[in-house]
Amino acid sequence: MKYKDGYSFNLPNMKKIKIAFLLIFISSVSFGQSIELIPYSGYMFGGKIHYYDGNVNIKDSENYGVALNYILENGIGISLEYIRQPTSFVHTIYRGGFVDRKITGDLNNDWFQLGAIKHFGEGKVVPYGGLGLGVASFAPQKSSYDDEVKFAITAQGGVKFFFNDHLGIKLHLRMLVPIQWSGFGFYGGSGGSGGSVNLGSSFVQGDVGGGLVFRF
Repeated sequence: MKYKDGYSFNLPNMKKIKIAFLLIFISSVSFGQSIELIPYSGYMFGGKIHYYDGNVNIKDSENYGVALNYILENGIGISLEYIRQPTSFVHTIYRGGFVDRKITGDLNNDWFQLGAIKHFGEGKVVPYGGLGLGVASFAPQKSSYDDEVKFAITAQGGVKFFFNDHLGIKLHLRMLVPIQWSGFGFYGGSGGSGGSVNLGSSFVQGDVGGGLVFRF
């Protein structure tokens, strides 16, 4: 997100990103032993981005998403996942060490992840863990801010409880990390006050949640 002050930020085509992820998954499904469709919801812990002249606080809120997995007989699988967090942000700008002003607005965060998952054992109760790679889109619903799209990684662990061969529930804990190698900028005011973070990831999000598991 960048506060507009004569600066233009060109977004990648999100539709192309979604199609690319879907094609990668479909090309692999024919080799799989089972497929899981998992709609879920949860609660995401925001994160705070710090820079020299201020900070941006992403508020905690509910989230929801869906995962499509294909699992081999050894319990290893590929996961295609979409996560959405409708939330809000508070952008605090400092001058001379004191708060100059605060800007608030709504924010939609979308995560697209392609990853690997590992199930530990079989039966009615199955622990699992996974890692994902992809992109995260941060879209402020405020005309004075631009969207940001960042490379992102996720790590998660949880457990699945199966009622039968085709239906179960899952519980998860997850860490979500957008990578800021090119900076994550917030700017405010006609004087261009603001800043950016340029080394690695400047904040981490996390969520807890659960959902239904439909296995085919």
